[in-house]
Amino acid sequence: MSQSLEVLLVEPEEFTANSVRQALESRSHKVMVCRSPEEAAMQPDPDVLVTNIHLGENSGLDLLSSLRSRGSKTRTVAITDLPTFEICQQALRLGASEVLAKPFRIEELISAVEGKELPSLHQPTLAPFHTVAHENAPQVIGRKIAAFALECGVALATRARISSACVEIADNVLQHAYGKTEGSFMTQAWFEDSTMLVKITDKGVGFDVLSGGLIESKSTLDGGLARVSALIEGLEVQSSPGLGTQVTLRVHAVSTRFDNDDADLSDVDFLLPGDACRMLRQLGEPQGIEASQLPAHLAICVGRLLSGPDPKAILRTPIKS
Repeated sequence: MSQSLEVLLVEPEEFTANSVRQALESRSHKVMVCRSPEEAAMQPDPDVLVTNIHLGENSGLDLLSSLRSRGSKTRTVAITDLPTFEICQQALRLGASEVLAKPFRIEELISAVEGKELPSLHQPTLAPFHTVAHENAPQVIGRKIAAFALECGVALATRARISSACVEIADNVLQHAYGKTEGSFMTQAWFEDSTMLVKITDKGVGFDVLSGGLIESKSTLDGGLARVSALIEGLEVQSSPGLGTQVTLRVHAVSTRFDNDDADLSDVDFLLPGDACRMLRQLGEPQGIEASQLPAHLAICVGRLLSGPDPKAILRTPIKS
């Protein structure tokens, strides 16, 4: 149990305010509830401020700005019904340690108030699987690794790098591990914090990794391992003659977010509601995004959004109780 904190909660919705207050009080925190920023401004600085951003004429952002201007050390958690890029960015610039979008899990709020990282439910892992060393093996490995990375939210360019590197290793197994005899190799993938790792192991002929020149003497034009090394952040090769080879690949698994104006849109697989609205607004602004800047897959999405819904495509079915 964490130490007891004095929490000032600014929330106009009675149901939300009561739910948050009860959850925090169950953790032995002292909670003062205010319905408006004006009322909250009259209270002494708490340990933690939890405020809804949307509070009418004077918003929660004004309250954050006021706290910051007087040098308050209060940790702040902002809650929003409309998690647009602009609102989240402004709240963070005004000192909010967390911005939670409704609906949020109560565990997220508690972790934000207590200043703890929310423990992940699991560390993503791709169970080991065997692949027969045949001509289609590299494509099979590439698709499986790309699908796993996509499921884990890894950005498009990073998925392409790690999948391409794995295809190279699988092709290397195909060309050198077993010669004319049949064989297979095992692939597994997992995450360590923000690093994605893939291990590919075969029981083929192996080779002497201490002979030198494994990568250094090769160019990316004629060396598979040289291409792998160029694509990823880390490459480890363990092998011995007659004992097979184990290759471990590491890549920094960047996820795609609209946290800044320099976001690479080519890495975006789909648009969140706030991102879609932001993009549509910026297309109409002088200094906003130009349609020519959009990658083809997003240009198609945005074009349909600009055209609006087709009434003929909307299926309306009465609900019968």
